[in-house]
Parts: sequence; structure tokens; C-alpha cells
Amino acid sequence: MTASSNDGSSSADAALLPAGRRAAPRLIDTFGDKAGWLAAAVICAAYLALIVPLTSFPMQDYANHVARAQIMADLFFHHGADFGRFFEVHLAPVPYVLPDLILMGAVELFGPNVGAGLFTGLVILALPCALLFYAHVINLPRRARPFVLLVGLYLSTDWFFLVGFLAFRLALALFVVTLAIAEILRRRWSLPAYIAYIAVLALGFLTHLSAPVFIGAAIGVSALVRLWFRTTTLRREIALCGPIAVLFALYFALMARPHEAADAWQYQSAGPTLRQLAGMKIRGLPAEFLTFDWHLATLPLLLFAACLLLPVRRELTSAGLRRPAVVEQLMLAAAFLGIYFVLPTDYVNSSYVDIRALPMISLMLLLASLRLPAEGSAGRTLGNLGVVGLAALLAVTNLVYVARPLVSNNAWINRYREVAASIPKGSYVLPVHTETRQPHLLHVASNIVLDRGAVIPYLFSLESGAPMTYFNYKHPRYAPDHQWYRAAQRGAGAATDAAVSWNQVDCDYDFLLVTMPFDPHLIGVPTVTVAANEAATLLAIDKRLCKPRSP
Repeated sequence: MTASSNDGSSSADAALLPAGRRAAPRLIDTFGDKAGWLAAAVICAAYLALIVPLTSFPMQDYANHVARAQIMADLFFHHGADFGRFFEVHLAPVPYVLPDLILMGAVELFGPNVGAGLFTGLVILALPCALLFYAHVINLPRRARPFVLLVGLYLSTDWFFLVGFLAFRLALALFVVTLAIAEILRRRWSLPAYIAYIAVLALGFLTHLSAPVFIGAAIGVSALVRLWFRTTTLRREIALCGPIAVLFALYFALMARPHEAADAWQYQSAGPTLRQLAGMKIRGLPAEFLTFDWHLATLPLLLFAACLLLPVRRELTSAGLRRPAVVEQLMLAAAFLGIYFVLPTDYVNSSYVDIRALPMISLMLLLASLRLPAEGSAGRTLGNLGVVGLAALLAVTNLVYVARPLVSNNAWINRYREVAASIPKGSYVLPVHTETRQPHLLHVASNIVLDRGAVIPYLFSLESGAPMTYFNYKHPRYAPDHQWYRAAQRGAGAATDAAVSWNQVDCDYDFLLVTMPFDPHLIGVPTVTVAANEAATLLAIDKRLCKPRSP
């Protein structure tokens, strides 16, 4: 039996070649290996250099999270000198608390701009590093790993990143790490690895509730596949599923809060029919990647499909697709596709519930591609210069696609913050979000908490029904629906959501900060313009008309 080199070539065959002909392939392989890693490192640095310095946090929800981290840092490290009279924190072992604590620590040590930038870098690199760990566990040749890193950069900056669902993005990285440790345990059981498995499960739970949910689904489906192929034992699979079951039992027994289901069709008079819902689900399948202009998003999406299929096109045979490792990944992709179709769009106070399963499908298809090459040939299949070049083209094209609108949004937010600079410290401000040309600016007003120490009613908290149940306002003030203005523009069908108690606004708030353009006829309190530019207008409220409510 002849030994094989790292890229699948036979060492016995190589020995029969003349010395010069043996040296040439080795030189090409060495050059290709170094060139792949160099390209991956340069492109990775470009992602960090272009996105991390965007200190106005143009990812939709991110400013809201950074503002909460700043408040928590003030409460924990400075005895609430700035925000202690407005907010309080009661830490608990619940989802989201771990990312908040990490972000809080970074903000305290380095300030909001640098600290949040470091956290952004962590989020960008988390999934590519997790995929590299998985590649190491399945013994993917070193030469093929730049391909994994470059494709991982594309997946790490998808729709969820660009709307600021950064805890979810970290949860995806922990999901991949958990799968990798489960793979180690299935090959050879060990107590240290099992402890690490439980620890990563716990970290995933403290990061985002989707982590244990999706891990439970993945471990369950892979257990069935492996039991079918007799590549595992029932006792081992029960040991892997046990901690997940215990985690959910503890969550529902001790931590979960009762809620009423949210109305998934907030601005519609009636919900969709089953046929309409199926059509919406099918149209939503590429939602993970279609963040800004879908025409521009098509090219990176096609390149991603090419990266999955072209390198392994010769392996797409019945024999290759029947290998247990490949069947497992394809069954997982099918399972998460089914989960996407079954889950509602909105539930309780969570939005975009169903599309959170879409990144799982992309990941499983990527892992299937990594498993398709026959043993010993993965280095040659996934590590040659053409394949790595295709992955590099994907990463660069995607960076251009996401960086341009982020930089544009960042500049717009800086103009918004110039208007907000006129707000006195400690003021109560009601932001009014109108239709703007810049996407994903719903939480732009959170910047005034950071800049001016002002208070807005829309930070994610216990009162808003957000999963951050450990963070709350001491004295909550009246808060109309965050998108009441847009609902009012849509007419009578949204009257409930558009209804605003203007007397309460007059009594509770000092200023309105309105994005441009806006219709002054929709503002129901007398105001005086304090500052304005093309991005926003700051309106001081005339509080003389306030009619205090009786107790």
C-alpha cells in the first residue's frame, strides 16, 4: 500500500520521476500554499480595515447594542455617574448576556469607538476561524484551508451582520465549533473533549437562544444519519444530546418569560393565505445575501455557488453523494430548509425568526463540499490556485458590495450626529424615524445616548420585550411604536400603529429628533427648530401645553 502526500499524490509514483520533475510539482505546491495564505491574509485585513473604523455603527441594530454596553459600563464601573438615575441592570444567565458583557468590557477598556471596533472585528473573524477549526478536525489539508477562510469571510458579512444581529453571528461561529467538538467525540470519546463540548454549548446559549436550538436539531439529525450508517453508538449520541436537553429544561423551568404572540403582519389588515405564505418563503430563500441592491448582490451569490460546486464537480457522482459524511451534511441542509419553512416570520417579540435557519443551510452545503473530495485529494481539489483565486474573487467582490453602502451610511450618520450635538446632556429625546434613502438606519438615534448622554425610549430592554431581560429603564416613559411615522404614511390600515398620544409626548420629552425628509403635519406638538441639515432636524418641544395625567 503506497502512502499519499497531503494533496493526494502518490509518493511511490513521485519517486519514479526524475529529480527535476519531482521538484517542480513540489515547488508549485509550496508556491500555491503560500500564495493562498497570503491572499487570504491580505483580504482579511482589508475587511477589518474598511469595516472596523466605521465608528458611527452603520449596521442597523449595532448602535443600540453599543449604547446599552456604554450604559452597563457606567453602572458597573462608575457607580452610574451618567446613567444611574435612568437605567438598572440585573445580570442573569440568559441569552445575549455574554455578548453584552464582552462589548461592555471592550467599551470600558478602550472607549466606545475602539472597543466597539474590536468587537466588530471579533464578529467578522469568528465564523472564518470556527470553519478553520472544523477543517482541522476533519483533517482538511492545510493547502485547502485558505479557501475555507475566504468563503467564511463572505458568509460572516451576510444580511445578519449588516443589520447588526451580531450576537446571532457569534452564535453561528459557536455552532460550528460545537459541531467540530462533537465530531471529535464521535471519533474518540474523551472527558476533556466532552467538558469542552458542554462549555461551548453553554457559551452558545448565553450568546443567543438560536445556538442551542440549532445545535439540538443538527446533533439530532446527524445522530440519526450516523446510526443508520452504523458509524456511531446510541450511548454516544444520547451523551451528546443530554446536555442540550438539560439546558432547555433549565431555560423553560427557570428563565423563560410568558409572552403573547406578536402580530406577524403588523401593517396588514389580514394575514396571508397558505399559498401566499409558501410564495413568500420561496422568494425569501436568498434573503441571507440580498441586503442592499439585489442586482449587485447577485454576482457574489453566483460566485459563492461556483465555489461550492466547481471545485467538486467531478465528485458529484452517485458514489460520492452516498458517502456517509456527505449524506450527513446534505440531510442537515434539508432539515434546516424544512425548519425555515415551518418557523413563523415573527414570534413573541422576536423578528426574522424563520430566516435565521438560512445561514445553517449555507454552512451545511459548504461543509458538504469540504467532505466531497475523496480522502487524500482535498488538497488538490480545494487548494489549487484556480479554486483559491475563485474564493478570493468572491471575498473581494463581497467586500466591495458591503463596504460601499456601509461607508455611505456612516457618512450620513455623522451628519445626523452633528444635529444631535445641540442636545443638552441628560435630555429626554423621542426619535422619529421617517423613510430615508439609506437602508438599515432604524436605530441611528442610539448614537445620541453615546454622544450626549441623552435618554431615548427605544433601547432594547425588558420594557420593550427584547430578550435583554437583565436591562431595564428605572422610570419608563411613553414610547409610541418605533415606526409610527411610516405607519401613518401608509394610511388608515395602520391607524393603530400610527396612533400617538401627543399629550404624553409633550409631557415626557424635551426634544424630537426627526430624520429627513418629514411631513410637519404628522407632528402633533408645537415645536421650535433648534438645528437641522439634510440628515435630521432637532425640534424643541413647547411643554407649556402639557396636561399632566391624574395618578
